[in-house]
Amino acid sequence: MNGYDQSLGVFASIDGQDIAVGELYYDKSANMLSRDPVLAFQYAHNFLENEKCYQISPDLPLTREVIRMSERIPTPGVFRDMLPDEWGSNLIWRSSSSDQYVMSVVENPQFLHQLDVLKITSDLTRQGNLRLANESNEFIAPQLSPLPIVDSLDEIAESKNHYLSNIFETEEILRLKNVVSSIGGAAPKVSCLDRRGNLYIAKFFKADITGQITSNPIFEEVCLRIARELEIETEKSQLIQLSNGEYAFIAKRFDRLDGNRIPYLSLYSMVEGKVNRSETSYELLGELVFSKFGAKASKDFFVRVALNIAVNNTDDHLGNTGFLFDFSSEQWELAPLFDIYPNSNIKGQSPVSVKKNNVHNSRGFSDLIDIAPVFGLSKDVAKKITHKVASAVSSKWVEQALALGAQSVDIDRYELVFSLSSYYLRGTVSS
Repeated sequence: MNGYDQSLGVFASIDGQDIAVGELYYDKSANMLSRDPVLAFQYAHNFLENEKCYQISPDLPLTREVIRMSERIPTPGVFRDMLPDEWGSNLIWRSSSSDQYVMSVVENPQFLHQLDVLKITSDLTRQGNLRLANESNEFIAPQLSPLPIVDSLDEIAESKNHYLSNIFETEEILRLKNVVSSIGGAAPKVSCLDRRGNLYIAKFFKADITGQITSNPIFEEVCLRIARELEIETEKSQLIQLSNGEYAFIAKRFDRLDGNRIPYLSLYSMVEGKVNRSETSYELLGELVFSKFGAKASKDFFVRVALNIAVNNTDDHLGNTGFLFDFSSEQWELAPLFDIYPNSNIKGQSPVSVKKNNVHNSRGFSDLIDIAPVFGLSKDVAKKITHKVASAVSSKWVEQALALGAQSVDIDRYELVFSLSSYYLRGTVSS
């Protein structure tokens, strides 16, 4: 079969049942020579008549007609959210030529398009509630090797270290590839299980070639603990110490509940076509969240933005905010907070500015208070929120970090970032 003739059956797991949703395939009426060939989707007529029918993605309206994407946005948002993150994509690319399964289902492993990557991503760990099936109605891809257990991560962590040091064996990269997830980010991570079979994600320590630490599990957990103090709903997480002394950050997957899969969409997919990804601002996002999800979600989102600013989280792209679909209310709701990490480089740049058309990308609390009305908040309420966030950060971060095992060198590395909240409280900076 020509690679462009392939199609995938799409099923939705709802209350433990797998219901046929439609078909995803290459749109051969579009330019097939583009870097990412355009996809088309068509809902199954039976799904449209099913009482559990729901719109799986904002760019896939409920219709009997074929929905064709565009060269600018070739893949529907919900399927793009199911693709592996940056870490997983790199592993797949580097291992594809030696992966027997990939070579058996993909026409050209050296040139993987998005439909190919969807085909080889594990059905067990794929994000959200959609499942993909081949022409034999078999769910793909199978889990090619057992997932590690959360309290037995030493071997996979060693493979991660070998891979980062570029001294890995073929079986090690395949082992890492087989346990990747769709959860966004470049931090080294694997899917894993607890001893009851619940799905988790584990993140590991990483530094770049300059020695700059780009992933320190301790400080991701610090941020989440501060978030809980602020009554922000977060992913359920903890730290475990590995035999080599490193820590791993362990978080329970919030798109799984009692064995059921929960529909998930990123904020990027929610606002697709309404924002320019290279010129995104919280002012625009606040307007969209308030108009689409209402006052409560908008206020919750504002508190999260304030925390991002307070801890200098510059990895706050639109893929790191998500939504879960509630079938009882038939509404999309903010997913628990995840993937919040302080950048110890005070000059680090975020992809999201606070204000529209902000060429200097300033991200101070004063900027955020100025745009509070687009979130449906008065500036007085916004000041109280930012003060509460700054107080929680400045008063809790050292205590939390030390309790989790941080060393004095770690405290020194992040002190400037976290101290900005103290300066704000004293009125010496607007940040």
